[in-house]
Amino acid sequence: MSMTPTQQLAKIRQMILTQEGLRDFVPAEQLEAILASLRQQEQTLLAQLGGEPATTYGANAVHVEGSTVQGNVIGGSSNSVVNTGGGDYVGRDKINTTNHITGDYVAGNKTERDQYNASTINVYHGTKGSDSDPSLNLAPAPPNLHHQMVNYLSKSDINTICFYLNVDYDRLAGDTLDDKVTALITYCRRNNRVADLLKASAERNPSQWG
Repeated sequence: MSMTPTQQLAKIRQMILTQEGLRDFVPAEQLEAILASLRQQEQTLLAQLGGEPATTYGANAVHVEGSTVQGNVIGGSSNSVVNTGGGDYVGRDKINTTNHITGDYVAGNKTERDQYNASTINVYHGTKGSDSDPSLNLAPAPPNLHHQMVNYLSKSDINTICFYLNVDYDRLAGDTLDDKVTALITYCRRNNRVADLLKASAERNPSQWG
């Protein structure tokens, strides 16, 4: 069943909100290109609709095209309200302040499953890349850190370290030990947690960690 222009507009705006929430995970130039394309689609749909679609509000309800969706409106304006699937509505400003994003990995300019989950924290989304990329704005780390972790720690150790650091191991990019270590180091460097990583790594293998 095809979507109406109003439904398409709502979906495009939800995608814009999702992309704006990825500013900490996607290079700025790439993100702006994606947002520019989505906003162009938004303007095209608005032109087709002749302006903003009619939306009225009751005490605790939102009326769209004759149907009623129960829930409260929290922050944001009428054109930035996102349906969370039941319960309250969350405006753009509220979503942006959570900075907690779930879903599949961000790979290039594609993000699967647009979801927000305030109970998930410190989830690192990203693909394996060079630590020397200046666009990542990484904090310094010992030059032999990757070598030490790959040679002195196992995937089980890395999983345990992720638990200590409150990082979702399964969402670190890649499948091999090398991939997981690279993604974890990159996450810690981007979030100024290298000292925490060094401490947790040494605790996992104090006899060989040098």
